[in-house]
Amino acid sequence: MPSQRRKRCLSLCVRALVCTRICGAMGPDVLWSKVLPNGGFIGEGLRKGTGVVLSTNEETLWATSENGGLFVLGATDGNILASFEPETIAGHHTESRSSVFLHQNSESVEFGVYAVVDVPEHHRGD
Repeated sequence: MPSQRRKRCLSLCVRALVCTRICGAMGPDVLWSKVLPNGGFIGEGLRKGTGVVLSTNEETLWATSENGGLFVLGATDGNILASFEPETIAGHHTESRSSVFLHQNSESVEFGVYAVVDVPEHHRGD
């Protein structure tokens, strides 16, 4: 009999850390912490393959989630500057195991690229 174990999903939580010393016993000081909205999607969360990327100008953090969501946050305060939820195809849900690649010039991010897959509903939880 196949396992009926449900996939456990965590909320996407992004934490920016500032390290006060390289080998400090107390660990890094937390600058801010933000739990991003789930948008009502099943399975959204930060998982292996998804990620958080800091822009080279250190102004924004780009976070991808398991359901294909993309969030752009202010690096110093964690405010959500932009978010994107991909459209779904009928009978499918979206998934992502991709971090984002940022195409940047010396002053700003021009665009980001990441992968989203449309998965048939009968494969949910596989």
